[in-house]
Amino acid sequence: MALPLHELLQIRKGITAVIGSGGKSTLLATLARQLPGKVILCTTSFFYPFRDIAFLSISDITPEKEEQMLRTLLSENKAVCNGEMAGNGKLGRPTLPFSM
Repeated sequence: MALPLHELLQIRKGITAVIGSGGKSTLLATLARQLPGKVILCTTSFFYPFRDIAFLSISDITPEKEEQMLRTLLSENKAVCNGEMAGNGKLGRPTLPFSM
C-alpha cells in the first residue's frame, strides 16, 4: 500500500509553502484532504477556492473578526481556504499573518 503524499514529502505540522509552476492547486487540495488535523489554505497570489473545501472570503473586516470567523470555520471543517475575494472569483492573500 502506498504512503500518503504528505508522508512521502515528509510534511510536518506547521507552515508548508508550495511554489513553482503547474500543479500547485492539485497538490494543495490533495494535502488538505490527507493531512491529519486542521488545514488553512491561503496564497500570496491568487487561487480558486476548492469546491469541497470551506472558504472564508474577507473584505473590510478587522483582523480580530477575521481570526474569529476562521477559528469558527475550522471548528466545523477539516480545511478552510482563506483570503480576500478578487474580482475574478479567486481568493487573494489573507490579511492575517501566516503565523496565526
